[in-house]
Amino acid sequence: MDWAVDGEEETWSDEEEDKSKSEMSISEILALLISRDLLPNEDTKKLLLKSLEATESSPDSTLARLYFDDISSPPTKLLTYSLMTYVSNKEYLKISELLRLSPVEVNKLHADDGELAVHKATTVEALKRLREGNADLFLESSDGNSPLSLALRSGNSRMASYILSFVEDTTRWINMPSKKRSGYLEIMEYFYAIFNKHNVENEELSTTLRLFKMSLTSLSRFGLRASNEDRETALKFLTEIMNAHENSESALFDAIYDQYPADHANVFKEIIETLLSETPGIFHEPDTAECKDNPNSSANNIDSSPTSENNLKISNQRNEIVERNFEHLDHTADIQIHSWGRTLEEAFESAVLGMFDYSVPLEKVEARKMILVDSRAKKNSDLKDILFLVMQDSLYEAATDPYFMAREAKIISLNRENCTCKMQLKGEEFDLRKHGGFGTEVKAVTHSALNIIETKEKSEVWVIVDI
Repeated sequence: MDWAVDGEEETWSDEEEDKSKSEMSISEILALLISRDLLPNEDTKKLLLKSLEATESSPDSTLARLYFDDISSPPTKLLTYSLMTYVSNKEYLKISELLRLSPVEVNKLHADDGELAVHKATTVEALKRLREGNADLFLESSDGNSPLSLALRSGNSRMASYILSFVEDTTRWINMPSKKRSGYLEIMEYFYAIFNKHNVENEELSTTLRLFKMSLTSLSRFGLRASNEDRETALKFLTEIMNAHENSESALFDAIYDQYPADHANVFKEIIETLLSETPGIFHEPDTAECKDNPNSSANNIDSSPTSENNLKISNQRNEIVERNFEHLDHTADIQIHSWGRTLEEAFESAVLGMFDYSVPLEKVEARKMILVDSRAKKNSDLKDILFLVMQDSLYEAATDPYFMAREAKIISLNRENCTCKMQLKGEEFDLRKHGGFGTEVKAVTHSALNIIETKEKSEVWVIVDI
């Protein structure tokens, strides 16, 4: 460890650093944090340096106590403030470094309102970093919220799935993530927000409903259940939101069809019907097929169009080098994927593979399973909108349980007039022991600087993904 004191550089071994953390003075800890750029901003550094010079009789001693619980103890408030800032800003490297150097246990770094850093996390990557620093993912805040209950309430099924991966009895935890209320009611809280956030004319409603449906399906696999009392509570609240003439499912559906276009109303009805059942999230819709060479299998008969003759053949050679018609370009805090092909379809396929490859190298994935990504953009959408939706739908397969990782991609139909695209992805479910530690999580696809160039000889695509 290297850090500067009075213009000189001192070097500690990691062993010495770990041994001495609890014995370090405030000035030593502060110097260490400043040298590692682990304080949120320059103003904070200046204030803290000034406060360290304060004496007990100095007016600045009040400023010191604002950050330090006690002048002679570790700066718990400073460490808490810094950690909360980095979690909120998604500065993952600083989260890891701060926890590695902190003389205070991470589960004791709580804000005045009782919240811990795990309650501020909004991404799986943040939870991973905190857990690596020995954070407890199941602690409740003073107001009774746990990281799992907060993930369910915000509709973040990927975070919920990650947390549940560390418990044996997932049914117990998905149904009672905290002492405050059931997991079902937390999920309903997010569904209520969909009604309140989106008006009838909102163009994002269709996408929001589709994503909620997929999230609900994912969470149902953990054993999600709904008690009679909770379902009665949900029905009553939904009928009130929709101003239905009575507290009944039929009245609720009548109100929805009166206020929303038929396509939205149909999806609402489908979702609400399963939400008001004992096993929410069971839609009875198979959405995957096993990879088989058998010509009679359903996987090979997804599309009967002539283009389906070019469907991918199964590759069982996991370590065989995969041809890459894409490259990753640095772009501030994000990554830009540049892909190409003889046709636009090939460029789209390579863009999708470029996104998967950034998380897990394609050679590490085996083509054990096939899924169909069916993307349907709004009418009159352009090719950029279609590409964005194809990338977004593919990322969703990777971001939600069972976390599908692709090795091969093949577009079997791209209809520009109807703004639809069907693509086969072949790969396997994510296995931490097999796939972990090779890449970086892709969090989202962005519209920023999205570009497509199509000529007779070649097509190229540029798309930025958030990491």
